[in-house]
Formats: sequence, structure tokens, C-alpha cells
Amino acid sequence: MAASRRQFLARSAQGAAGAACAGLAWFSLLRQEAHAAHFALRPPGARPAGDFEALCVKCGQCVRACPYPTLKLAPAAAGIPLGTPHFVPREEPCHLCEDIPCAKACPTGALDKALDRVDRARMGLAVVDAENCLSWQGLRCEVCYRVCPVKGRAITVDPHPRGISKHAVFVPVVHAQDCTGCGLCEKACPTQVAAIRVVDPRLVQGRIGDHYRRPATTRDAGLAEPVAQPSPPATPAKPSAAPKAMPGPQAPTGKAPTTSTRRWRAVNAVSPRTVRHFEPPTTLAGWLVARRFQLARRITQAGVLLLFAGTAAWGWKLAGAPLLAGNLSAATLAGSVPLVDPFAVLQMLAAGHRPESTALGGALLVLAAYLVAGGRAFCAWACPMNLVTDAAHAVRQRVGGRDLVHLSPSMRYWGLGLALVLSTFTGLAAFEWVSPIAMLHRELLFGAGLGLTAAAAIFLLDAFVAKRAWCGHLCPLGAFWSVAGRAGLTKVAFSDAACTRCGDCVRACPEPRVLDFKDCAARGFVAAGECTNCGECIAVCPEKALRFDLLARARAPNPVPTEGKAP
Repeated sequence: MAASRRQFLARSAQGAAGAACAGLAWFSLLRQEAHAAHFALRPPGARPAGDFEALCVKCGQCVRACPYPTLKLAPAAAGIPLGTPHFVPREEPCHLCEDIPCAKACPTGALDKALDRVDRARMGLAVVDAENCLSWQGLRCEVCYRVCPVKGRAITVDPHPRGISKHAVFVPVVHAQDCTGCGLCEKACPTQVAAIRVVDPRLVQGRIGDHYRRPATTRDAGLAEPVAQPSPPATPAKPSAAPKAMPGPQAPTGKAPTTSTRRWRAVNAVSPRTVRHFEPPTTLAGWLVARRFQLARRITQAGVLLLFAGTAAWGWKLAGAPLLAGNLSAATLAGSVPLVDPFAVLQMLAAGHRPESTALGGALLVLAAYLVAGGRAFCAWACPMNLVTDAAHAVRQRVGGRDLVHLSPSMRYWGLGLALVLSTFTGLAAFEWVSPIAMLHRELLFGAGLGLTAAAAIFLLDAFVAKRAWCGHLCPLGAFWSVAGRAGLTKVAFSDAACTRCGDCVRACPEPRVLDFKDCAARGFVAAGECTNCGECIAVCPEKALRFDLLARARAPNPVPTEGKAP
């Protein structure tokens, strides 16, 4: 008892120390990424700096909704937050669409849908370089004035004295209260380097102060820009407590029974039974049956990715609306059904920002769907990183890799709590900014980000450093779905009467700790939230003691199946 207590304290201290080190590095990265970034031109209706970064989940729906090649997701080393939408006026300016499709497509409220007139958007402020402007040199250019969508208000051509000459020059003058920052003027400027640039208004504008009173002018009558006020912050959510990992049997290692193997079998055995092991299939039909769940998962993962890619690249539609726009962080089905990652919304709330009601509804819809499917079903059936980690595990088995470091499965819960704590202190959705899952999906769909680099790093980590390191020990998103998975309706049902405790299911399971036979026998199903419902244990069980079933039916005693070998 004393030894196990010391072991528990040692592992808890190890997890706390690891979480503290990771938290410091994570916090520094977030501050550097969010607060040291230079000005970027955002789509019309973008929330003020800070609010926009906290609410944007980098789903790319605004990019797809834009009818022009204006908006892009920021690539790596661009100097602005990775994966966030922006545009470069000299390449392609904002054309100020009257219906503002980019803002309407935003599922989280990072772009304000309440913006009813696009000429009220304030993306930046145009500034004229008088030393290089052709009009200031005495030439009649006026190109910026003529292309301005709010001509006569945002840009006017005013006479200006020309030194000691009797003649005046006509020069462009930008009026900040009407400039939208669309960049059409910068794009049209005929100089080699644009003499009119759209910049951050905070860099060039001062503020008079509330104690001064400015006399009213004709320009102030009805033309002042109504500044959108940010939404009132919600009460920050407290970090979720890390649930204790459920005890379970450890799979026997090696072909010959060891002392630990015999002890494991003795603890889990309830009566002497004839033990049979899974026999590898020798026919194609048998192989397909044995791999049926793995094949189904690969088809599902590829199908989800294909639906996103088909909508983004080939414009697939359903009933005239985009079929599935966005990515796994936030998406819209058939142009009307919002689908938002509940963990991303939880981080936004922890950061003190309340997303739009459509985002909240989309998060509840996704949460309900995965609760029916069994909680961590997302990890095994939808997440693209599962392809990477399964491939790494196959390589690890072939080369006979050993763990170079010991990682506790509870570390993912430390990561979950850390993500919420950092969201509270930084005002950003902490995990969304560094999520390799979102990076990979975003790069596959939009070609922006470090997704393939992150996938390669996780592959090497899982293959040569620690077994199932990312999915089984570190991923905060997996920890979130583990907590939700405890209330899942679809479970792996367990027949105690049929089980011979052969251990084949434990060896096949990516989360072997969830198969605690005593607990399963008492409940009639696998209760641990860490279960991904991948079906690998069902496929290798020679006695058919495991099967998928609904929670209400799994509680009932399971009948003993007829004898017969599994294919």
C-alpha cells in the first residue's frame, strides 16, 4: 500500500512538473503569436483586435464565401497568426460586396453579422505618401480617387499650394471617418511601390480627448462611423478537473507467459475456462471480417475529408448550398446547419468571449451527436491524426520499438485543464492556436499552415519515443472527448459468461487500460470514457464476448454465444 501511494505521488508530481513546463512554453508561444504580430487586414466586420483572435477558429469559411481571390489563410512565417484570414491589397483588395458573404459565413462571430452596410466596415486606413505620390509631384493622377468605392467621401481631391508658384496642385486627401480600408486605392496606384497604403489606424491616428469639444462641421452630419462595440465578456469558465484514470488490466507482453502475465490472468479470471486466442485469417473473406472496423474507420475518415475537400475545391453543393464548408473546428452543412467543435467553444468562454448563438447551437449539436456515437468516437472515426498515429504504431510494431520516456495517460487531462487555464489568462482559445489536428486539416484543405510538419513530428513521437504518445497520453481534445464519453450511449458490451480472459482484446486495444474485466463484468459494458469505440477488441475476440450495443441494452446480462471459431 505504501509503495503504491509513493508511486501515485511520484506520477502526480511528474504530471504536474510536465504540465508546468509545457504551460510556460505554451503561454510564451501564445503571447508571441498573438501580441507580437504586426497589423493584418481582416475581412469586413472583423471584431476588434483581441476579440477577433479569440473567436476565430480558422475554419476558412469566409475564404470560401468570398467571390474574389481576396481572402487567404495566413501561412507559416507570415508574421501574423497562423491560419487566420487576411488579405493583401496590392495582390487582391476587398471589393466590398454589398451582401458581405464573408461575414455571413462566419460561424463563431469573429466577423460581425450585424454589419448591414459594407461601407461602414473599418478594415484599415489609407495613408498617402506625399513624397512619392504623382499628384503631389504636380502630375494629374487621381487614380486612387476614381477607384474609391466611396468616392467623394473617403478620398477627395483638394487643391494644395505648390511652393512659391502661383499654381496649386490637386492632391488626394483621405478622410478617416469614411475610409473602409478596402485597399482598392493601393491596388490601383500606378507607382512601382504604392504611394497610398492601407495601414493600422492606431499607427497614424491620434485622439483628441474627451475634454476637448470640436465644433460641428457639415462632414459630421450623419456620416460619422458607428463604431461596433464588442460583445460583453462572459464569465470565464473554470478548468475542468482531470478525472482519475480507471484501473484496468495490463496486456501481457511477449509470447511466453511471464510472472506479470500469470498474475494478470489470475486476477481477472472468475472460473477455469478453455482459453482460445485469435487466429489470423488465411482467406480474403476472413481478412475483411477481421479488419471490418478498421476499414470502416478509414472509409469514414476519408469520406469526411473528401466532403470538406470537394466543397472547398470543386464546389460541391446540396440543394443549391455548399455541402460541407469549413473544417473540423467549425463547419456549415448544406449552408444552414452549423457544426462547431464544443472544446473550441469552451475555450472561447474560458477566454471571456461569448460566441454567437449559432456557434453555441452548433457545439451542442456536435456534442449530442458524439454522445450518441460514444464520446471518443471522434478520435477513432473522424480525426485525421488517427491515420498518422495508427501508421506510427504499425511501424513501431514492425521495428520492435521501446518507450524512451514514460508518459502517464493522465497527462492529457493536465493538458485539458492547462488549455482552459491559458485561455482564461491569455484571452485566446489556447489549444486552437497550436492544435496539430486543426493544422493538418487546414493544410490538407487550404494549403496553409504547418499541418504536415506537425503530423511528421507526431509520427516520429509515436513510432520511436513512446507508444501511442499523442492520442493516448497528450492530446487535450482527446481528454475532452474522454470526459464526454463517460455519458455516451453507444458502448462496447461485455459478456462475462463468454469471456475466457485470453487478453487478445487488451493487446489490440489502443487504450488497454479501459478493459478492466472485473468492472466490465459488473456493469456489462466498457465504462471508461477513454474508449474510442474503434472496434479493434471486438474484431479479435475469438469468443464474441464483445460487441457494440446501446447503453440501456448493454446493462442487461448477455447471453453466451454459440461455440465457433472466429474467422
